[in-house]
Amino acid sequence: MIGYHHYCSRLMKQLAKDECRWNSQQLRALNEAPTVLLVAIALLAVFKNNLPTDITAWVIFGMIIAMAATIQLYARKRRLDQES
Repeated sequence: MIGYHHYCSRLMKQLAKDECRWNSQQLRALNEAPTVLLVAIALLAVFKNNLPTDITAWVIFGMIIAMAATIQLYARKRRLDQES
């Protein structure tokens, strides 16, 4: 998480200088990374040595798919709003 924080700080500096090459969808996806890490860390803390890895993997995979779909739908909504 510390590395993620420093990387986001670097991106903020690039955005301030108008030098960032990331588009809005990529930045939204980057914003969801801590959520996935938080869920994985919370599951590890709750289940300790008895973590059901097969179910956990599917839950995390489902979260990633849901987040990606949400980002795509939001980008489409914004694009349609700009056209009208």
